[in-house]
Amino acid sequence: DTADTADTADTADGAVGSDGIAAQDGSGGTFIWLTFEVDDRANKTFADGDIRWTGSMSWSADTNEIVFASSWLPSEGPYPSLYDDGPISAGGHEHEGATAGDHILSTAVKFRATEATVIEYGALNEFDNWMWLGPNGKLDIVKGASGTLAAKPLVLPAHGAIDLKLLLDTTALDPKLSSWALATHKLFVKGTMNMWTPVQLLDDGTKGDEQAGDGVLTFVQSKNLGVHDGLVNEDAEIQFIYVATTGDAFPEDGQEYKGSSAALTAGVSAFTATGDGGAWQAAEVVLREDSKGKFKNTAIIVPKAAAGCVPACAANQVCEAGSCKAKECSPACGADQQCDSGLCVDKTCAPACGKDQTCEVDVCVDNLKLTAVSPKTGPLFGGTKLTLQGQGFAAPALVWFGGIAASDVKVVSAAEITAIAPKGSQGAVKVELEVGGEKVALDDAFTYDAPPKPTALLLAPKAFAEEENAAIKGLLAVIKVPTVSGASGPTEGLVVEFGYGPKGTMPNTSPAKPADAWTWVKSAFVSENTIKGEETWGADFGVIALGDWVFCVRATWMEQTVYGDANGSENGVDASALGTISITKPDKTPKVTGVEPGFVSVKGGIVTVLGSNLPANTQIVVQSSWPVPPITGTDVKVVAGKGLSFKLTSGPQNPLPPRPASVLVTPPGAPTFTLDNALAVCPIHTPTLDGDVGSDWDPFTIMDGTDATSEWSGNQLDKLWAAYDKDNLYLGVVGVVEATNAIVVYVDLDYGKNTGIQHPKTLSDGSGDVDDAISAGFEVEDAKFGADFAMATIGLKSFTTGVASESTGAGWRDLKDPSNFAWLTGPVFAQAGKAVEASIPLATLFPGGVPASGTRVALIAVITNKDGSAAPNGGPIPKQEGAKSAFQIKTVAWFDLYPAP
Repeated sequence: DTADTADTADTADGAVGSDGIAAQDGSGGTFIWLTFEVDDRANKTFADGDIRWTGSMSWSADTNEIVFASSWLPSEGPYPSLYDDGPISAGGHEHEGATAGDHILSTAVKFRATEATVIEYGALNEFDNWMWLGPNGKLDIVKGASGTLAAKPLVLPAHGAIDLKLLLDTTALDPKLSSWALATHKLFVKGTMNMWTPVQLLDDGTKGDEQAGDGVLTFVQSKNLGVHDGLVNEDAEIQFIYVATTGDAFPEDGQEYKGSSAALTAGVSAFTATGDGGAWQAAEVVLREDSKGKFKNTAIIVPKAAAGCVPACAANQVCEAGSCKAKECSPACGADQQCDSGLCVDKTCAPACGKDQTCEVDVCVDNLKLTAVSPKTGPLFGGTKLTLQGQGFAAPALVWFGGIAASDVKVVSAAEITAIAPKGSQGAVKVELEVGGEKVALDDAFTYDAPPKPTALLLAPKAFAEEENAAIKGLLAVIKVPTVSGASGPTEGLVVEFGYGPKGTMPNTSPAKPADAWTWVKSAFVSENTIKGEETWGADFGVIALGDWVFCVRATWMEQTVYGDANGSENGVDASALGTISITKPDKTPKVTGVEPGFVSVKGGIVTVLGSNLPANTQIVVQSSWPVPPITGTDVKVVAGKGLSFKLTSGPQNPLPPRPASVLVTPPGAPTFTLDNALAVCPIHTPTLDGDVGSDWDPFTIMDGTDATSEWSGNQLDKLWAAYDKDNLYLGVVGVVEATNAIVVYVDLDYGKNTGIQHPKTLSDGSGDVDDAISAGFEVEDAKFGADFAMATIGLKSFTTGVASESTGAGWRDLKDPSNFAWLTGPVFAQAGKAVEASIPLATLFPGGVPASGTRVALIAVITNKDGSAAPNGGPIPKQEGAKSAFQIKTVAWFDLYPAP
């Protein structure tokens, strides 16, 4: 990756001080204030909220606290924003001692140092682009720290005066990426000169491209300036990299012009406007480390500009001390003259001004004119963003709609002004504009529409089976005010009520069916769909007596009221579409709906049967899908509002193997409820890794074994074990191999979802023995299998240093890139003549956390020679019945994995 996305680094001393004063929160806990600043005084382009402090942290806006988090991509977080509005104690967001409006943006957040912590950090602009300069920052926080600790600030240098040009010759690309072509790819460049913002490059002869269609793509800094960009400075290091995409892919998902550890340089050249008179001068393209210190980007060092004025002075200017100055007239010109290239000339407008212009000091100035307003209509409550078109516009400007001042008036150009319409009265109004004391107007230029009528749709269920005198809860309705309710939050002034009355009455009809027989309660805003412009409102009724009732929803906005039933409000209330509440005596029939949680350890645990009317003397039996005796649940207890909890105890006489189990629930005097395969039994266990699969492994975490004999003498796999806890996945393989052969275990993290690598023979990484062995010629017939990771050991070698580069004889590999495996740092312990044991952090396998709904993990253990070209018959686990070759895999072992408690 390039320097626009920070990860980790071993650099930056961020701590610059602590006042040592203990800070207390409301509960008496101790925390430390962490502060960070970005100094933008040189350029003054950033506003409140434009910058986010990012790093190995996650931030809560509700508590203004951060906690350590290892992932710090722009899409993670949230992260605290920086402001220039003064300290928190004065109502702002900055640290104490900050000054509002000084263009030093800052923030202060709380952190509880319950242990020594190192937080690395950087900064992102409002476009999520990397703007930190140099190596990543670092804060070393000691355990129990308090007071204030200031992070090393970011000082943005002033924009320079030197232009930059970068070229990529697509006819001379490195052979590794010679397939890049303008006919099939979109090409971009990004770098420190523009805060790593991707800029698309075109071969069309524009924006500095010297010749269209020559295959040479050109980026010129002065022609691609963003809101925070400027020209570059002398001696500045400019890092950059090219990116290619295909189809509709975004640049951040594209392929970068790089090898495994450094950017490619073939076809890349650069120039700076530092030659005589500002001419382009070739700059040497070099490789420089990115902010992580783990990859080298292409870069240049900007040389000093040649003597003289850069760029060259105009004909009516002179160069003095490196600066262009206008030629002066001597003697001085008269009041009706002006100095032009050292000569006094009369002040005239030539050519003559147009009929809508005025000549002012030899310059034709557009007369003020208002020609159009768009859009032409808007709601009575105002808020419509409008564009005024015409000529002669200048700041400051004032705008009125029907005599009422508009807000947020902004002069975009001499021909365009934007404004927000005020509240008004229905009908067409005059729009007036004033600039410099001069007024113009357009009659009937804007029309205030009649307010839209709300709609209401009842979502509450039509029938309830409740206890006598029960409270009715959870009534919902969808309310929409067209063109209004798409904004965030509840619509201002909208009142939503739910009502109920005796069955046979209507809420809005004559006294024959009286409305006063109805009871109404105000509802509360629940949620919204801003895309559809819909809001969900809900309410709970109090206790309602036994009987039959009907209910509906009523919405009122801007003195307009509608009643809604299950068909909506457009066609009036229909008695058949009113919600029906039938309150009867409670049903005491036992009911069973499921179990919670949906998994249990092979060691047993506490499980809850979900349902109602289940007494404590209910019998609960768990039957595994493996042929083992059923287990009867003990310590059965009633859980109010949920069902029954019970305890499962696993042991030699009542094992829980790692396979799905059915739950049989038999209330006294009632039939048995059977929940087929409702309980996943998981191998949750923490063994000791020493290369000997012994008594430290739970006997029921075995996945499979084989009684087949390998045709290679001295190379045999006997049993495959698996276990996991809240931190790691553990593998154990009982077996032996000779020094030139390997044991490989392929791991599928989502068996059945058709992801990953089905056939190991399609893997092609040949960078070492472990990678060669994993890239063996096995074919898997089970289409539900797709390997995501693999572990291998050559001749029962171990890997325990934790340094990925030393994982040459044993270790873990990520198979996401079939031709270039990522080396992972999970340990591997092996003992000759016994077994191999390995573990890997679950955070490595599941960066987003183990899915709450669980996943099915599949395993295959095989023997192969260390270059993956041969394998013995009878080698794999599980045993491959009917396999026609040593490389044919017909079946796999699997288990269910849920988040461990």
